[in-house]
Amino acid sequence: MVVLTFVLAVLAFIAGAYWGARLSRKRGQPDRPRADLPGADAGAPAPSSNGPGGAASERDDPEALPGLSSEAPAEWPTAEECSTALTLDELIERLDAPYEASNRHPSELTALPDFVAAVALLADPAVPLAQVIEGAVDANPVRAMVAAEALVVRGDSAPATARILGHLRSARIWTLYGLLRFLARRADRPVVWDVLLQAPEYWAENALMPQFVGELAEARVAEGEPADAAAAAAAIARRPEFRMPDVRALLARMRCEATPRLREALDEWERTRVDAASLRQIGRLWPATDETAAAQAATD
Repeated sequence: MVVLTFVLAVLAFIAGAYWGARLSRKRGQPDRPRADLPGADAGAPAPSSNGPGGAASERDDPEALPGLSSEAPAEWPTAEECSTALTLDELIERLDAPYEASNRHPSELTALPDFVAAVALLADPAVPLAQVIEGAVDANPVRAMVAAEALVVRGDSAPATARILGHLRSARIWTLYGLLRFLARRADRPVVWDVLLQAPEYWAENALMPQFVGELAEARVAEGEPADAAAAAAAIARRPEFRMPDVRALLARMRCEATPRLREALDEWERTRVDAASLRQIGRLWPATDETAAAQAATD
């Protein structure tokens, strides 16, 4: 009898540990690209072509996939119009299985009535904007998707621009769908170069990201946002840690009208910049002073 009781206790412990680990993985993992996304993490397992954090199926034509403007109603329904008695947490829980099942495009999830109802709850002006921003950077991928869409809908969401720009490299593809739409429509500052300069390697390799970033660039440039070399230089000064090969790879995959202008701007910036490391191999660099500036002016 004692042995049987001991065995049952051990089995109960193992079962509890297993389901606890699953719940922790599901709700507590960082909102970052999944390990099954090509190029997402060094040393990651062999990539899969499916999944809400990864690339769309290789059988899909990226040009045929819906872009940032898809599934975006002109007027989002209010919480009352959705007529749901469920709470936000309950709706998010119901969306968990569809999220895991989606493997082609985020609109598979955003078009669902439960998703629309969840967004309507967060789009309510009575909900503090700070709460929505925190949701958009939450580790729960479904909550992050819902909150990101709410930022697109809300007319008061522009102050979230800085926080969202700082979160892009940590966000999943499915979440970036909403975050980039928010930046395209609501950003309170130039964002095209700040987005491009954050591009990790896998953005160019993903079937959706070049289209998403391209549509953001096209929308912002059409609204008058500068895309020239001066704008690129200003963004580079803010983000000097960017990786030029990753930016160039993403631009090579972007098929929008603004892409040639962005490439030319980056080329111009490269032609005019001073490569201090290379110059130091040739001679000594002297810091600019009033005296050296005057001497240079005298020789011109």
